Amino acid sequence: MGDVKARGAKRKGTLAKRRGAPDRRATSYDVARLAGVSQSAVSRVFSAGTSVSDTMRVRVEAAAKQLGFTPNLLARGLIKQRSNIVALVITEFTTRYTPQILYHFGIALQSAGLHLLLFTAESEQPSAEVMAQLLDYPVDGVVSCTTLDDVRLDRLATRGVPVVLFNRRSDARRISSVQCDHAAASALIAERLFAAGHRRFAFVSGPADAPVSRERERGFVEALARHGVKRVAREVGDYGYESGRAAGHALARGTARPQAIFCANDVMACGVLDALRHDAGLRVPQDVTVVGFDDVPEAAREAYRLTTLRPPLERMVERTIEILQRRIADPRAVVETVALAAELVERGSARLGAVHA
Repeated sequence: MGDVKARGAKRKGTLAKRRGAPDRRATSYDVARLAGVSQSAVSRVFSAGTSVSDTMRVRVEAAAKQLGFTPNLLARGLIKQRSNIVALVITEFTTRYTPQILYHFGIALQSAGLHLLLFTAESEQPSAEVMAQLLDYPVDGVVSCTTLDDVRLDRLATRGVPVVLFNRRSDARRISSVQCDHAAASALIAERLFAAGHRRFAFVSGPADAPVSRERERGFVEALARHGVKRVAREVGDYGYESGRAAGHALARGTARPQAIFCANDVMACGVLDALRHDAGLRVPQDVTVVGFDDVPEAAREAYRLTTLRPPLERMVERTIEILQRRIADPRAVVETVALAAELVERGSARLGAVHA
């Protein structure tokens, strides 16, 4: 029986070869043998900026085409002690609610000649398993859209892997970061809402461990406190639509219904809007003002026309990659902390007043 299986396998292998199926991927050594040159000559032909004769280039390229050879960029990078791979660590909330971040990073890294390796953490802090997987790869650098504690930062530093925090900052350690100035943007909204005559306010937060939500809440509450507003109603969400709708229900039922509701992200704000309009029968913005943050595509739809704050994601990503490249080239490069202003996008869900300098 075993002989029959072996003969069958052999026949399949022979048939595959007859059909032209390769046994393995061609290597630079295969190309060198076919072209009658050294392997180093093949490497020079496929390396930018090297000098080879036209005759050599024609021979090598013809052999490569015949064998279906393509250069192994990872192997070449390892020879140079560079993989050109950047690990991007994001949370589950990023992939669900702001996936455009992935697009911007993909474009920016590709333009810089770098490659993206994606890791997703279920919570704000990556698990030991995620970090172990990351360290299994020879990455040149890490961009983290999550919070990294000292243990995780030390492990990366020991490997000589530079880190830049994206839309996060570290108060405990000097580490490069690029973020939206959440607190300043939220303070601006508070000022504009107060100037419009609103006096009862509410904030719908994200998860308890979400630093972005905390920064947005801090800026909002502190700005209102400067105007003598001592109490801001609060509902806790999870960045999702359903949690926003539940928050809208709770706030509409309250004895002192807020006149203005600021949400930590747009997705929850859309839920709040639907709860107020369709469930509670309230008019927006005549009865209640609603403001979000992020300017996701849904915010501009006619059903919502949400007033919101738009982080400069493309510029944030570009600055992040610039800083990371500098730190890859020189680990002693100065630590940079960048905070970029958000843009207020006025639509139909809010009554805002003018603020005079």
